[in-house]
Amino acid sequence: MYEVLEDRCRACGVCYNAFNCPAIQRVEDGKAWVDPLLCVGCSECEQICPFDAFKPAEDVDERWAKLMRIAVPRP
Repeated sequence: MYEVLEDRCRACGVCYNAFNCPAIQRVEDGKAWVDPLLCVGCSECEQICPFDAFKPAEDVDERWAKLMRIAVPRP
């Protein structure tokens, strides 16, 4: 899962307007916030942010991380 470094986020809107990830939401000051319940850790946000404001979350529950690694989509 990913999180936003608030000091790097410039509220440009690329991540929640142009990229339109369902896990990334705009907060009151225009900056981004990643909903940990929706983030799947794909790292696309980290790749598209022009200000390097996204980074892997450090406090991820290991049980959740394991589940995401072994989850298989239904046919």
